[in-house]
Amino acid sequence: MEKPEMIQHHALRGISSAIPVRISMDRTLRVKVIDACGMTCTFCHNEGTPVAADNHARHTGDFGAAGRSGRVSLYLATNGARFVAAPVFPDESFRSALVQLREALGFNEV
Repeated sequence: MEKPEMIQHHALRGISSAIPVRISMDRTLRVKVIDACGMTCTFCHNEGTPVAADNHARHTGDFGAAGRSGRVSLYLATNGARFVAAPVFPDESFRSALVQLREALGFNEV
């Protein structure tokens, strides 16, 4: 049986082709419902989502990467974030948005 060729990607540099690597498309959507975001998880915080506590009174395009909270949005200046985290309520408009996202992007799990 022929061994599949290792894909070339900088994240895989130095990994032996003997190590199994599985790459697949993730068709899931993660939403935090109702709970106000504290911007402390490493995903959003390190990706540059504006820190909600420091930017709640600012307008899109005027978000600051650092503020009184002491937390910093690392990639805010370069990632194009145009929103501040806010609660999401499980109402009809939320259901409609999920349906539209599923149809547009092919999500199969929320």
